[in-house]
Amino acid sequence: MFLPNLPASLDALAKEYDLSTADIMLLKNYLALNSEEREAVVDFAVRLVNDLQKLTTPITRAQKTGLLLESLGKHSLNEN
Repeated sequence: MFLPNLPASLDALAKEYDLSTADIMLLKNYLALNSEEREAVVDFAVRLVNDLQKLTTPITRAQKTGLLLESLGKHSLNEN
């Protein structure tokens, strides 16, 4: 995979790990955050994993979406 204007190190990772364009976009956006913003992303992921580990039964995709929205402080897809 070749993407124009991709830093050589990120291009090497893309090749080594067979990253999709979406994978690369995720990495580029994450790396563009300042350290405080990156810490907030990690904190969010940790809280989400901790909450998911508390579940004793598998959850549906709709339930996963609801949990994500709840963790973001929203209660439905229609709220802003």
